[in-house]
Amino acid sequence: MQKPRKLQPQHFILFFFALILWMSLSFCAGSNLVTLIHPEASTHPIPGDSNPLQQLSRPGWIYSHFREVGGEWGNAKFTHSGLSCSKSWIGLIALGDSSIRAAMQDAGLQKISFVEFDQFSLLGGVLYHSFCTRVWGEKSEAELKVDPKN
Repeated sequence: MQKPRKLQPQHFILFFFALILWMSLSFCAGSNLVTLIHPEASTHPIPGDSNPLQQLSRPGWIYSHFREVGGEWGNAKFTHSGLSCSKSWIGLIALGDSSIRAAMQDAGLQKISFVEFDQFSLLGGVLYHSFCTRVWGEKSEAELKVDPKN
């Protein structure tokens, strides 16, 4: 009878890198493997940017920087802007809040004029990925009277 084979260190290393790759392609901040089967499952504001096949089929897989105005424009003046960002390293460490609400709170906005999305990634977002939301709009009248910047 043969002895069972022992797992070698290279098996653990291979498993670790496969796990990192799977994790980095499975979350909504960057690529999302679910969108391969159901593209409508994407929660990403930049169209097609969470689908790994669409990312690989366009230029800029090694380095990419996209900016897009999203959604419908509101009727507010665009006098002030607020910014919110999130960042991810190797799909293991993710920090930040890139929500529209956080960007509005950053500038104290009450009404939205329009929203811009800014995305930067290295190696398709596997190595590094950042996503920022900039909201343009106006503050309330009471806040403008007290705000020393205006």
